[in-house]
This record gives sequence, C-alpha cells and structure tokens, in this order.
Amino acid sequence: MTQPLLVVADLKKDFRAAGHSKVHAVDGVNFTIGKGETLGLVGESGSGKSTTARLLLRLEDPTSGKIMLDGEDVCAARGAALRKYRTRVQAVFQDPYSSLSPRMRVQEIIAEPLIANTSLAKEEIAVRVADILARVGLDREAASRYPHEFSGGQRQRIAIARGVVLHPELLVLDEPVSALDASVRGQILNLLSELQERIGLSYLFISHDLDVVAHMCSTIAVMYLGRIVEIAPQATLFKTPQHPYTKVLFSAALPRRPGARTQRIKIQGEPPSPLNPPPGCPFHTRCPWVMPVCSQVRPELRTTADGAMTACHLEDAGRLG
Repeated sequence: MTQPLLVVADLKKDFRAAGHSKVHAVDGVNFTIGKGETLGLVGESGSGKSTTARLLLRLEDPTSGKIMLDGEDVCAARGAALRKYRTRVQAVFQDPYSSLSPRMRVQEIIAEPLIANTSLAKEEIAVRVADILARVGLDREAASRYPHEFSGGQRQRIAIARGVVLHPELLVLDEPVSALDASVRGQILNLLSELQERIGLSYLFISHDLDVVAHMCSTIAVMYLGRIVEIAPQATLFKTPQHPYTKVLFSAALPRRPGARTQRIKIQGEPPSPLNPPPGCPFHTRCPWVMPVCSQVRPELRTTADGAMTACHLEDAGRLG
C-alpha cells in the first residue's frame, strides 16, 4: 500500500470565547487523502468543515494534532518551509467574486502566486498564465480584463486557474460551486474532474450538496459539532449510511432521482452550542435512537462490517444498519 499524500491525525482547534470559555471548533479529526483521490467533507453549517480547511491551508494554527504531507508534519512549519508547503497545497473558495481582487487584471491575479513563490522570468510567467487560462477554458484576451467583466462561472474558472498555477498536489475546495447558478455548476465540476485526471491533483471537497459530493468524491467524511462521526467510500455511504446523523442528512436531502421516495427522519431541537457541548455523543440530544450510554460515553470511530468507520454506540449494540 502506497503512503497517502495527506494524513490528518487527532487535529484540534480551540477558540477563546467570552470570558474563559473555549469553542472546540475541530475536536480530534482524523482522515487521509491519497494521491489523485478526492475526500468529501459534509455536515451542517458550524460543524467545523471550513475551520478544518483553514487548518490544512495553515491560515490557522492547530491547538494540537498533526498534518502530515508526504510523511512530514507541517504544523510547526515556518518561513521557507511554510512557503514551500503552501505551494503544494492551494485553495478555491466559495465566492469567486470576493476571492478575486477587483483592482487586479486576470493576468496579475494568476501571476501573483508565481511571482511570490518562484524565480521564473517575466516571459515565463506570461507563458504559464496563458497555458493555465487555456486549461480552464478561457481565451488569452481574458488576461487583460478585470473580474467584474466575467460571469460567476468564468470568475470561478479564474480562481481555479490561480489555485493550480503553482502545480500543487492538493487543492482544498471549500463549497466551490454553491455560489454558482445551477446551469454552470456541472461545467465547473467537469473542469475539476478533468484537471484532476490531467495533473493528478488530490482534492479535499467541502460541500453541503450531497449530489455534488456523490459525483466528485471517492470517500466521504461526515462532521458534526467538530468531530467526524462517519467516514466511508462514497458507494457504501450512500447505499448504507450507518450513523444516525448521516441518515438524518440523507433523509433531509432532495431525492437523487426524480420521483424517488425517501423516508424522512424527524429530529428534535437545534444543534447544541459549541460553547457548551453535551457529554457523551454530541448527537445524543437529537438522535431518534438514543440509548442511556449515549449521554455518558463519547463513542470513538470504529470500523464496521462493511469497511466504513462510524462513531456510534449502536454499533456495539448491534443495531446499526
């Protein structure tokens, strides 16, 4: 078995709130991403998905845990080591309009990472920019224009071009199509798939759209209140979700096929406050299948019979499935 490109081990991030309270935004997250693979990260707003992304991008320092890229822990990287890491791990964010400077032409936007991180000559940078524009489906004339002169889909192509111009190994995609019209989402997803196949990119794909995740991801991790509660291959997760929270997410989503019927699972209440998370399983206050042990002991991720991993006491009781 080859070594994964990225290994995240017991990653935690706490934020100070009012007074002396702590918010456990990311609370012991573990996952791996292989070379050329896509890991999907799903969950409600506030579950910790974007904080996880910011930790991987080293926009935030973790409270504890490890982020291993090709076997090297990069959590303590500073200076030249951190700059090198950031050339290998890039990002595409949700809103292409706000992530692109309105005062810079497309040529400058895409060239900026090359100027900051390489010693390429001006002529070589111009060639690289023209090449990457062609790869994302934009013509040479686009280089001289400003972001406001493009449609939303075209702006996201520019953001993707900036993300891959350094030839990174991992691209963090934080809701990359949720701000786009439905008519262009498929085009951007197809572009990402083509780039992955041509360049050999690995993706961390964050989304609340289960259809998009099913289309793009080989493995899917489900987050709730800062923790991963289930992780499984895409086909396994969609066929037989195990964790109660995963089942609730799927039951609330639109059917994947027109006319298909799904059984709605009703839950009570809102997600607990991260300032005061419940003891035991974080989902037990809303779980339709709660047992006494759920409020007392926090379940850890365990491998199930079908090879998935889930953090649920129902597995011990033989009631998963």
